[in-house]
Amino acid sequence: MKKILVVILLGISIIVSAQIHQEIHLGIHRTEKARFHPNSDLIAFTVDKRVKLYRSGIHMATLNSRDSRAKDIDFDLEGNSLLVGHKNGELAIWDVKDHLLKFRFNTQSGLIGSRFLHSSEKIVVATHFQLSFWNLQGELLSEIPNYGQSYFALCSSKDGNYVVVGGSSEYAQLYNSDGEFLKEILIRDFEVNALAINPDKTRLVIGNSRGHVDLYNLETGHHISNLINVNGPVNSLEFSNDGNYIAVGAESLYIISLTNDRHNMVFRRGYGDVLSLSFSPDGKEIAVVEDLSPYGKIFDITDLNIPSVLRFRDNKDNIAPQIYISNPPKIVNERINYSRDLIPITGSVFDDYGVRALRINGIQTPVKENGKFIINLPLTMGENAVSLEALDINGNISAKRFVVIRKADADRYDASVAKNYLFAVGIDDYYYWPELNNAVKDVNDLASVLLEQYNFGFSDITIIKNEQATQRNILEGLRSMIEKVTPHDNIIIYFSGHGYFDELLNEGYWIPADAEDGNQADYLANSSILKVLENINSQHSLLIADACFSGSLFSNSRGGGENPYISQVEKYRSRWGIASGRLEAVSDGMLGQNSPFAATLIGYLIENKREEFAVSELVQYVKMNVPGQSGQTPIGGPLRLEDDEGGEFVFRRGKSGTAQLNKTN
Repeated sequence: MKKILVVILLGISIIVSAQIHQEIHLGIHRTEKARFHPNSDLIAFTVDKRVKLYRSGIHMATLNSRDSRAKDIDFDLEGNSLLVGHKNGELAIWDVKDHLLKFRFNTQSGLIGSRFLHSSEKIVVATHFQLSFWNLQGELLSEIPNYGQSYFALCSSKDGNYVVVGGSSEYAQLYNSDGEFLKEILIRDFEVNALAINPDKTRLVIGNSRGHVDLYNLETGHHISNLINVNGPVNSLEFSNDGNYIAVGAESLYIISLTNDRHNMVFRRGYGDVLSLSFSPDGKEIAVVEDLSPYGKIFDITDLNIPSVLRFRDNKDNIAPQIYISNPPKIVNERINYSRDLIPITGSVFDDYGVRALRINGIQTPVKENGKFIINLPLTMGENAVSLEALDINGNISAKRFVVIRKADADRYDASVAKNYLFAVGIDDYYYWPELNNAVKDVNDLASVLLEQYNFGFSDITIIKNEQATQRNILEGLRSMIEKVTPHDNIIIYFSGHGYFDELLNEGYWIPADAEDGNQADYLANSSILKVLENINSQHSLLIADACFSGSLFSNSRGGGENPYISQVEKYRSRWGIASGRLEAVSDGMLGQNSPFAATLIGYLIENKREEFAVSELVQYVKMNVPGQSGQTPIGGPLRLEDDEGGEFVFRRGKSGTAQLNKTN
């Protein structure tokens, strides 16, 4: 037990009481790393090929590897798993509570460091020759060569969202958790031996092989100051929980305060080269591994008054995280019908203080930096309970629950009883835009063909044309379809008129009859149309647009699909679209005729004599034949809407009636 008199750098001095709190005998084998558990007094040491776990100096478990020295260890954010990186590139993930091996897989040999990344859903591995990113199942996500330098050091931010790597080059490189390069940081001199990022991700400390320890601004990459120069290489660096102290492992153990304008060394302990160090989560201890020593040493640093990790929590926070579900959409009374055997659950979770964990049906689900999440859940026939629980860092919990009903075959879509709706808008006579020749004729001709030759009833067809086709009337008409159309019905929405595309906003528009030229408040945005379409709870929805720049509807679409057998595709919900052109002007045709697009589409419906065909066949025909007539390039395929299940609307011949159409004149 000793009291250490410490001389602070730059001529200032202070006395700090310090003593060895524990000495843990680890054996005669080589020990390289020490790491405290993120929220307890458990500590892990690498001992040759093994990892030994201790609590309060008591040996708890030994995690045995097979044939390669353990080079690095890292706990996940929750402290449930321990990552062990071995020199030969083998990664092992252990259950901390049960001391059982969860996963083991091989990466690249020559490993120098490995870390859990964002929400503990990924792993980064650094070797002397490259940086690579992996998922927890051992699948390689990306790899980045070192472009001629050798890597010697790797670190990550405490939340696992940033990675810094450095070595023989004059630069250290910053990446995000997806492996995307963010910036290079020019170091002062010589090789990078150790790195650390402060808790709020604004500062980076770099130690090199000459013993220089320097502080950098991580956001700008600029050098801030030299903190200390020691004898020999710097082996290890770590920030305290509050970011106010930096521990340096070199020929001695140093702790440097950053709380004053002038950086002060407040603690120094010698005797052997320090290979690794780790602050305890309560801020009262620091674990140290020294070269050639059989002991792991725990120093009492209570006098430094480093706050506990728990001090970052706010006891006044009683607001639980907010959970938003984007898929499945339109959950009514906490129930929804679905037909496939696997359902994607997507959404977002937010909390002002930070989300600690999200579990869906008990499964730990990664949350991305922007709060988004996705998980695919298998479904059995009948009712499937889905439970989402989110926990914030202050211990508040929120939950959402609903039931997914997977339909049996008997409950699925029956084309023989389904209603087919048509909602069509045709505008020739504009108040402020040039008149068109054939828009009204196009919608009338399409309605007639569907009524006379296909299974469309006259009471289920609505046409709005010319002066009645105002923005208000079009929107109200579309909204009425939300109430009319049931999950067992189908709908076609057809627009023929002027279109507009705003390159600045990357948004396309339909132009109502009364819209002033240049006044976009009068236009009908694609996003509004698609929003209505998302809320029409049909089996199949088909959106057809014959207007300039109508292809902007597909700016975020998946593109066309294959044409599977009708019996398979019809039973799955679909959301398709066809547009007369991409981001281009399109032809209205000669007066008294149809537009080239409408003529081709209607012509196929008339001339195709088969009893039934899928919409993909119509789309393919239109895409192949319109360009030869007009030079415009139609586009068609599934729209990127959440409730599209990969199905297709099927046109079936069958005369429903020839009574007067339901038209708004």
